[in-house]
Amino acid sequence: MLGEPAIIPLKHIEYTITHPYTRNHRGEWVQKPYIVIKGRYKTYTLLGKKVMWSYFDALFSKEPLPRQAVNDDIFSPEIDSPSLFSLLDDFTSESISEGTEYLIAYHVDGDITYVEPFDQGLVTDIEMMYHYLKSEGLTPEKKPFLYRGNNASIRPSVCFQYNDWDIYFVDIGTRWYIRGEGLASTGRRIGLTMPESILKSKKNDVANAFKRLLSYADSVRPNKLHWPATAPRLPSGLKTHEQDRLLVNRRSNI
Repeated sequence: MLGEPAIIPLKHIEYTITHPYTRNHRGEWVQKPYIVIKGRYKTYTLLGKKVMWSYFDALFSKEPLPRQAVNDDIFSPEIDSPSLFSLLDDFTSESISEGTEYLIAYHVDGDITYVEPFDQGLVTDIEMMYHYLKSEGLTPEKKPFLYRGNNASIRPSVCFQYNDWDIYFVDIGTRWYIRGEGLASTGRRIGLTMPESILKSKKNDVANAFKRLLSYADSVRPNKLHWPATAPRLPSGLKTHEQDRLLVNRRSNI
């Protein structure tokens, strides 16, 4: 069971736990790496050689790493061998420098089962939106987005930050799905305004939605708002528009 997909933006992650060995049920140390990857919104765990190597292979999909040499550094280190943390940190920096920005990780409740590279070719349909936002003086970024309708799928999107809000234009076929969210003072997610799904052909409607988003974002920074850290989490399995409406309701209740 692969689980559901999640997007790992490499430039926003931290490796908070990196153990090359863990104990088995008999208490013996075995070569079963345990790695915790902390993202901006979520934390994922990676357990075992097979999953670790799917992660490494996704980082270097064009030129895979030499398995024996890397395994020797991890599991049979010499005095001057790099630690697992150093390897992960160096591999990630190198992968980013070679143009890899995102990975797709399949997981079950945060436990990663498999990792694959993100196909940058998916973003070609949104070049026009990217350049439009750039012409407005913004700094947009093309990135994958996990969109949940009847099924979960990875969609191309353009995202930009404005007054500490993250605003997304997600390509869902014939429509743009437009949403915004930020982090309250407690680090909890809150929505900017109700999401909209607009036909791409209705260019005036898209432009007006863009202006409304900036107007809302101008009114307040998310980190000036307080949503209790102890408040209930969002239910799992929500469709994207359901999740986004609940995030906006949080702001309405502040």
